Amino acid sequence: MAVKFATEPALLPPSPDDPDGPPLYDIGAATVSNILGEEQWDYIVMNDHTQGPARNATRNLAVRSLVDLYAPLIEESGAVPIFVQTWAYSNSSIKNAEDLGNTEEFTRRVRDGYRCYVQQLYDALPQDEGGGRVLPLIAPVGDVFLYLYQTNRDMWERLFYRDGFHPSPHGTYLEACVVYRTVMNEMPPQLLEDTWWLDARVMQPAGEEPMVLPTKEEAKVLWEAVRRVCEEAKDTGNYRLSENYCSDV
Repeated sequence: MAVKFATEPALLPPSPDDPDGPPLYDIGAATVSNILGEEQWDYIVMNDHTQGPARNATRNLAVRSLVDLYAPLIEESGAVPIFVQTWAYSNSSIKNAEDLGNTEEFTRRVRDGYRCYVQQLYDALPQDEGGGRVLPLIAPVGDVFLYLYQTNRDMWERLFYRDGFHPSPHGTYLEACVVYRTVMNEMPPQLLEDTWWLDARVMQPAGEEPMVLPTKEEAKVLWEAVRRVCEEAKDTGNYRLSENYCSDV
């Protein structure tokens, strides 16, 4: 997979610690078809930019892309699609998001947008021999952010990078737990090792002070929030195919 990301637009400046070392690459500029190739995959994890599913106009454009462009690639890959439901910004004034409302309303709009994506993609994927279809999944990261906003405001504030919308190391750990829970249908082990961060991709812009990493006690709080929200979503049927989440599409 690393080779597919090693494209010219993704080339990073040499590391000052090792200026003569091998070339370093960021996330790359590969297309979806480049990344998937001809292999078969178990899951495809993806997300839209946060405001996309929250507004009807951009939601509709994304649906068209999912149905016309992504569905054939997903069908060919044999994968189960997982949408990472992103989170409301720490402040609605960020990136001209005032019209999306407060944290609860912003989260609801994003959630409903991803449910619409699931519904439309489900309908676009073909039936198998038994008459069933692959059901795309939602990793409800934004709902866990909202839960902490409502129950532990101090921890919620630690989920964000300094810009108020990218995740901090705390938010990144939370997101990883939700994705694991969605893929494996069980919670990850309650482990946190400082070494996990050593080979992480860029955590903040060059020259900025590194953000504080979550302590083991904080990781337990995040883990428990993920468990609670994901279990509740499973028990209450957070997503129902019988409901129409795309009334404006």
